[in-house]
Amino acid sequence: MSSEHEQWMKMASPGANHEILKRMEGTFDSRARFWMAQGTPPMESTGRMVNTLLLGGRVLEHRYKGTMMGSPFEGWGSLSYDNISGLYTGVWMDTMATMIQIHTGTAGADANVLDLRGEFTLPMGQIKSRHVTRVIDRDHMVFEIHQSRGGQPEALIGRIEYARQP
Repeated sequence: MSSEHEQWMKMASPGANHEILKRMEGTFDSRARFWMAQGTPPMESTGRMVNTLLLGGRVLEHRYKGTMMGSPFEGWGSLSYDNISGLYTGVWMDTMATMIQIHTGTAGADANVLDLRGEFTLPMGQIKSRHVTRVIDRDHMVFEIHQSRGGQPEALIGRIEYARQP
């Protein structure tokens, strides 16, 4: 085997940075709160997220079903770590839009917090978005969405708490 091939195989193998994906695998009930405007009470909803490891532990697939604003809501996404770029990449699509959101970023010092950033356009204009995922323990995670629009400061617009199904 050539050294180039050996290097390729090493970079294609899941490693320590993929461990957070393993901790997130499973079925989780969710409690979501979204703020439509600062200072207003949040809209609350519930749902279920099924996270499945794919491709030998390289990718975590998300399948979400629940409600949002009183209507059925469904979402699909993935989360992966790229050994070459050193970045996590999150992809998300749902029934509230037709766009594909892509966020990239890094893990925190303890590897239990992911901080991914992206930009996209909504009817109200360009959005800068930050997704923060905290793996609290084996059975609990918290996902936060922070956004900035039109040069305004970043604000928390959504928080989803996940609890593993027994």
